[in-house]
Amino acid sequence: MKALLLFFLCGCSWGQALVQANANCNTRSGTNPLTCSFSSTPTAGHLVVVGFTSVNGSIPAAITDNQATGGNTYTKLGSGGSCGSQICMSLWASANVKSAGTFTVSAANTGTFATIVMAEFSGMPSTLIQDGLAIPSAQSTATCVAMNTTNSNDLLLSSIGVFNGGSTTGVAPFTLAAAFSGTGPGIGLEYFLPGSSGDFTPSFSNASPTSTQCINAALVVTQDTLTYPIIQKRTNCFETPNVSGVDNTCTFFSTPKASSKIIVSVDAIDPGTVTVTDNQASGGNTYTLESSGGTPSTQQILIYCATSLTSSGTFTVTSAGNGGARRINVSMWEVAGLTTCTPDKTSNNTGTSASTFTCGTTGSTTVATDWILASVVNLTGNGASSVGYTASTGFTLDSFSNWNSISPQSASEDQFTSTTGSFSPQFTGTVSSGAYACAVAAFKGGPLNNMIHHKVTSGD
Repeated sequence: MKALLLFFLCGCSWGQALVQANANCNTRSGTNPLTCSFSSTPTAGHLVVVGFTSVNGSIPAAITDNQATGGNTYTKLGSGGSCGSQICMSLWASANVKSAGTFTVSAANTGTFATIVMAEFSGMPSTLIQDGLAIPSAQSTATCVAMNTTNSNDLLLSSIGVFNGGSTTGVAPFTLAAAFSGTGPGIGLEYFLPGSSGDFTPSFSNASPTSTQCINAALVVTQDTLTYPIIQKRTNCFETPNVSGVDNTCTFFSTPKASSKIIVSVDAIDPGTVTVTDNQASGGNTYTLESSGGTPSTQQILIYCATSLTSSGTFTVTSAGNGGARRINVSMWEVAGLTTCTPDKTSNNTGTSASTFTCGTTGSTTVATDWILASVVNLTGNGASSVGYTASTGFTLDSFSNWNSISPQSASEDQFTSTTGSFSPQFTGTVSSGAYACAVAAFKGGPLNNMIHHKVTSGD
């Protein structure tokens, strides 16, 4: 099985490089906890990435280390697989680490067979922000699922767990950081700095991968300049599929301004009744549904808006559904200069077996400076094949998630208009998919002379 994840690190740093890595941390006798150490003390402020794979155990609830005052905090970037019968894996990261002396990470191991890989990277920003992911179905290959990036300056990571072990090596253009190639479970971690956005398909070389689990991550080194009126965005926060009672959370990398609007797109399969809240004071801000497409028992797009009247500290949005087999993906934007959450115009559409996903046509807008957001969610309808997206003319592809053959795939595109009129957003897919739903909201912008171009950097 394989899983794909994309996430953003926001800030400005240079000189990204692998410093050291270790994958020789394996047990076949139930060692608990399983530990792994670097050969030398990492530099404080660097990024540490940890992968954990198990055959008959479980995904650990946390990764810890032995550093001062409780150690560093590790964020789980993604996990997947069948721990009991095949192989499962999780990928974790801690940015801006504190570090002194021997540096050892630890993971609870509930099974007999487990392996850890760990790596230190320099030149990375101090904050981790997840952008998107995809989880394909069970695999018996060392080729991971394609990831789609929209940022030009990323560090791409791919980690693989291999049921039977054996010799695992990296495949160009990725470079192997480390691999455990003894008796299973095998594990490997590779990386790549492409210097441009696009589609990337990591893979490893292994002679007989009877069962594998991949997790791929794209870490933004410096974020591209965003087009006004977007101040910041957090795209493709994913809820674990088919797990009842697990809510979706999404956190901005910096505190939104009180004058901004928060726009949230919920892209879901079988969501049931959806609620959107945040963690701000006095019960948080109120999110109102402004546009939707599809139905809650199948596939559905929901676009919410909240005026950020309360905004301080860490700003986390939670999207909760009650569908029994729900799979929810959330993207959200902080947008400046919008005069109201009430849309100028909206549209929506549904369809089946299409490679062009049309979103209907808005009525004629009344404000020349609208910000238009269109989102689509669809079932792949073609096994494990993934759908790539191209935005319609005049729109910019703003987010993209590529899940698996039983889960939806989704994308968003936006446009800042300079004239009134009717708009007909659509998405062009690389393959024909199953049923889809699309929703559009055109939010009213303010006067052009009040608009300030804003580049998102650390500390904004």
